[in-house]
Amino acid sequence: MEIRPTGAPISTIIEIGNKARKHQEQTKQSNLLLHAGINSVTQIDINQLVQNIDFNTATLQNYPGSAGRLDFREAINRYYFGDKADPTNILVTAGGTNGLYVAFKTLNISHILTPKFYWGTYKMLSIVNRLQHKVYSDFDELLKIAPKLDHTAVIISDPGNPMGDKTEDALLLEIINKLDSLGIPVIFDAPYRYLFVNENDILYRRLISLENVIINESFSKSIGLSGYRTGFLHNSNPLFIREAAKNILYCSNGVNVVGQEIIKLLLSTPQGRIAMDKYKSETVEHVAKNIAWLKQHNLLATDIYGNSQPIGIYAVINIDAGELEKYGIFGVPLTYFTADPAEVSGLTRICVSTRHDTFVQFFDPIAKSRN
Repeated sequence: MEIRPTGAPISTIIEIGNKARKHQEQTKQSNLLLHAGINSVTQIDINQLVQNIDFNTATLQNYPGSAGRLDFREAINRYYFGDKADPTNILVTAGGTNGLYVAFKTLNISHILTPKFYWGTYKMLSIVNRLQHKVYSDFDELLKIAPKLDHTAVIISDPGNPMGDKTEDALLLEIINKLDSLGIPVIFDAPYRYLFVNENDILYRRLISLENVIINESFSKSIGLSGYRTGFLHNSNPLFIREAAKNILYCSNGVNVVGQEIIKLLLSTPQGRIAMDKYKSETVEHVAKNIAWLKQHNLLATDIYGNSQPIGIYAVINIDAGELEKYGIFGVPLTYFTADPAEVSGLTRICVSTRHDTFVQFFDPIAKSRN
């Protein structure tokens, strides 16, 4: 039989993970795996929550519907949009990557435009969907070229991956509104945002009415449920919602209904909120400590950040990935995240969402060797 190749290579991050596991088997020593975006400070405690679920109901043993369960979408509306959105404009997806795939497949585009430093999956998804991938160096350049864009979707990620950098919300709103007014599809991809904010955050409410803006969210990072493969898309254009729902229907016939139930309870019950708040506060505390430690020991690649600062679960350090491996630490060369690898040679992206004591234990020998 003939096969239609995707054209996309195997993820470098997966290859690094395989390499790390092989290294650990050979050396019989523990490694610090910072190559993937997995929050490993703590786990969210849902054991008590699931005791209140009756799994033997028709609701949990039937198809969820292509858009997702209505009560789940209503819970998303209350928590993320202050009950100001229309739940019919929310589609439940199988996580952030699936949300991007559905958006790319639904939009009539030939190009995607991403930040200069971008999550590698953006490029891989463009290859799989036969789209051209281009980059913008900063928001000034983006606004300059915006009037000339044709059949192009712009991706804005904040806090960013791989940098972990945060842009002021006022500037984000200004940029997104200008792009929307030009009729340019904007995918606001922010799976890390709600690790640092809660239901009182108002940014998404400001984006509700913009027909060209697609919010892509995930529960993988914000509440640590990567294995549940659950997220959502929001857009106020009924045609996009209708066609995106069809793409979900004929791809997966909906998303795991048990996962939707558990996350609904996390979003909408006092017990769930307590579990989320505990998970978030502990994770954010260790992320902040790790970034501060890197700065203190001159290991953060400060020059590449310019006027911004990392707050997200990633940071870029001025240590070569090969040198890190000598100390049992696995990160991803920053060259993987840019179209111009020459200018970032020797820099590495790491996930800083790990326990501070473990982080220091592994990095302290490197810091001492550089003094």
